[in-house]
Amino acid sequence: MHTAEAATHGKSLDLLTASARGAQSFEALYDVYGMDRMNLDGHLLLTSKLDVARIWTGEPAEAAASLPVHAAR
Repeated sequence: MHTAEAATHGKSLDLLTASARGAQSFEALYDVYGMDRMNLDGHLLLTSKLDVARIWTGEPAEAAASLPVHAAR
């Protein structure tokens, strides 16, 4: 539920794209609080750039620096 909300609201999308720092491919980690399939609250914790050339190779991932999000709650 939170993913749908974050992907359809301008403010959430702005925060997500800003935290990706121009990366074309990235993953995002959210801290979400919910109850009985209801999204009560959620915060973007960090984004991490994806290496799309290596994602399906099966090679171990290098220790990539995560991009923490410092958003006011």
